[in-house]
Amino acid sequence: MKKTVLLFLALSLVVSCGKKERPNVSLHKTGTTSESGKNYLNYNGLSFSYPDGWEIEKEVLEEDLGFSVTCEKKGLEYSEIFSVTWFKTTDTTPEEILESMLEGMKQSSYGKKIEVGSLYDSNFKGLDAVSKDYNLTLFGETSYGRLTSFVMNGNTTIISKSSDSKSKLDTEFQMIEESFKLK
Repeated sequence: MKKTVLLFLALSLVVSCGKKERPNVSLHKTGTTSESGKNYLNYNGLSFSYPDGWEIEKEVLEEDLGFSVTCEKKGLEYSEIFSVTWFKTTDTTPEEILESMLEGMKQSSYGKKIEVGSLYDSNFKGLDAVSKDYNLTLFGETSYGRLTSFVMNGNTTIISKSSDSKSKLDTEFQMIEESFKLK
């Protein structure tokens, strides 16, 4: 099962790495509700709030095992993207998930255009996590990203955030991160 998880993770990375390189994934509105200025997602145990003007894409990586949700800010040449991939297993460690995701990035068509920082210990909602920051240059524009992996309620999870500035990695996704729950 561990190899299956790592394979699906590497394949799902293309979904979250950049607007111009992403395949067409259908937009699903089921599992979302809204109120003034704020929308709510509830999908396969994952829930969070996100601002108006953002789109949600959902993907089943493997039935009853792996899922991915990408939340993207609309209307920009380069978007802010918050992507969550989770597996309902702890057979794979957060470090292995993170390294598999990076390996998928490096093997993609834009792999030579990525600079990856060192692994560091981090925290997500009070949970021990590991993270790596990266820079990706596509079409003459640089995007900044952060991968963070952790185990939450028996789910091995990785979050990928990307934006056109480093500072936005800490500010642009606060609504999503503060409301993030995974059962």
